Amino acid sequence: MLSAALSGLAFWPGLLLAVAGVVKARQARTGDGIATTVVGRLVGRRMPLRPTWTAIAAVELGVGGLVLSAQLAPWPEAAAGLVLAVAAGLAFWGLRTVPGADCGCFGLRKRVRPKTIIRAALLSALAFAAAAGGEGWTAVLRHPAALVPLAAAGVALVWLSSELYNPTEAVQAATMRQARYRKAQLRRARYSACERRAGPVERTVAGLQRTDLWQRARPYIAAEEPTEHWVEGCTRLLCYPAVYEGESATAVFAVNLGLRQHGTTVAFVNEEEQRVLARLDAKGAAAS
Repeated sequence: MLSAALSGLAFWPGLLLAVAGVVKARQARTGDGIATTVVGRLVGRRMPLRPTWTAIAAVELGVGGLVLSAQLAPWPEAAAGLVLAVAAGLAFWGLRTVPGADCGCFGLRKRVRPKTIIRAALLSALAFAAAAGGEGWTAVLRHPAALVPLAAAGVALVWLSSELYNPTEAVQAATMRQARYRKAQLRRARYSACERRAGPVERTVAGLQRTDLWQRARPYIAAEEPTEHWVEGCTRLLCYPAVYEGESATAVFAVNLGLRQHGTTVAFVNEEEQRVLARLDAKGAAAS
């Protein structure tokens, strides 16, 4: 019965890998939202992002499918444990290095959190335990008592995944998407001479990084390149992931598009709480 109980634990890693692989494969077709994930931040400039995302989807779907098929045990279970251990490591790197990045979990735009790491690590442990059991997960069906550990693992995973199905957060995310869509429409409606002379964003970034304001803000910023940028009137807005006094934040630079970058400012914003942590301007003033 012990072997059946251990082997049955493979059901959850197999199911979640297969579902994640299907969602990622669909997401790879459009590329929408991939650049803001931990993987996007890590390989965005080193490798083509959409083919990389497709390859990850193929690995997850293939390994998850083999685990669910209960064939070739214990090798698919061991492979699932390795894939999920890598996912836990990536989540840990993302939380430490790019705290504003999305986890990429099931195609949802959810920030990396400690629960993300714990969930991936638990799934990895379940997969390795199943590999030690030596049988396919269907072995659990021969011993009803062996279903208890499987159910307990499912409860733990539901608790660790609460941010993925929180209806309040879903409503907030939908509201944010609508607000961004309206903002994009408004930007197009306000197309102006300033926008026509804006030039490439790389030129604006290079100019910003030569300013004293950038040097004062740099200790809080977690990336060299902006994750998002747009033009409003005669101002280009550049967003960077940041950590300000221990809080995850987004540094929003407002760069004047005139011949001189007079009036450039930066605000550190906690987007989850919609709260401005601090502001700096080009003159050296600061306000919390």
